[in-house]
This record gives sequence, C-alpha cells and structure tokens, in this order.
Amino acid sequence: MSNEHFKKALSNFTHEMGSAPEIRAMFLVTRNIDKIKNEITFKVNDDRIRQTVMEYLLEKKVLLRKDYINDASFEIKKVVNPETFTSEYIKVKTSDNVNKSDYVEVDFGNVKKNNYAIYKLFLDRLIDDDKDYMDIIPWEDFMYHIKNDRIKRILNVYEGIKVNNKIIYLEDIYGISKDA
Repeated sequence: MSNEHFKKALSNFTHEMGSAPEIRAMFLVTRNIDKIKNEITFKVNDDRIRQTVMEYLLEKKVLLRKDYINDASFEIKKVVNPETFTSEYIKVKTSDNVNKSDYVEVDFGNVKKNNYAIYKLFLDRLIDDDKDYMDIIPWEDFMYHIKNDRIKRILNVYEGIKVNNKIIYLEDIYGISKDA
C-alpha cells in the first residue's frame, strides 16, 4: 500500500469513527452547514460534511441515484400531480428489504450546474430550513427524492421557475404560498 493510499484510508477511518456520526446526528437537528461545522468535535470541511450527509440520505433511501431505478425491484410510473405539478414518480416494489414508498424525480443538480442564476433565485424563495436542506446536499444532475412534506414544499416553489426558464412562481399564478 502506497503512502498516499494509507493516508486516504486513515483519513476515511478517522472520519467514520469520529466526525461522521456527529455530522449525521447534527443533520437530524439542523440542516445548516455552518451550525454543524461549529458543533462537531473534529473540524471538517464543507465538502466532507456534504458527502457524509449524501451518504446518510442514500443509505436511508431518502435519496436514490438515477441509476438505482434500473434495479429489478423498481417499476417506473409517470403521472402528473395537479397540486405540485411534478411529472415523474417511481414506485418501489415491496420486497424483503424495501418498503413500498413513493419517490419524485428531481433535477436540482442539473439546474444548479447549467443555470446557476435560476437556481439561486429558486433558493432565495425557500424558507430558511428548506434552503439549508438544499444547500447541504451535493445534488447530482438527476435523482429521486422520497415524497414528503419538505420536498412538496420545495417543489411548489421549484416548479414555478422552470416555465420557459422564466421566473414564474406558482404562488403568483395560483396563490400558493411558498410556506405551504
């Protein structure tokens, strides 16, 4: 094992034994990356905190990678929800290890990468806790997020900005509050 590989392995081990459990526990209390950095015992950079949170959310199946749906235990069903204007869902089939859950496809990483100005305006419209949640996750181009109240609130704001790349908010059109 080269010296460089040993250093990386040691770093990963100390992170998993020291910082990672604290980061996961703090994430359950606050989504704010600065608050987490100030509370944990061992100092960790923002990218490592984001990576730890992403691994945690993937492990808990709150998030699924786009390629995860190719697994035989998944079936894709497209629907349009008139309340949230979301268009793609997947159904997770029941198996020994997976409960039946609903997910929604999100493209936050794609928009952040290709149109940061639109993404920034979107973040500015979110309530603080949802903004912190969006900020702490290192979104991939396309992912699946479990349907919950948080993602429904976020999508109510998000779907409004995607109409022809213009800032058109659902609350302006339909009177839907961003805090709903």
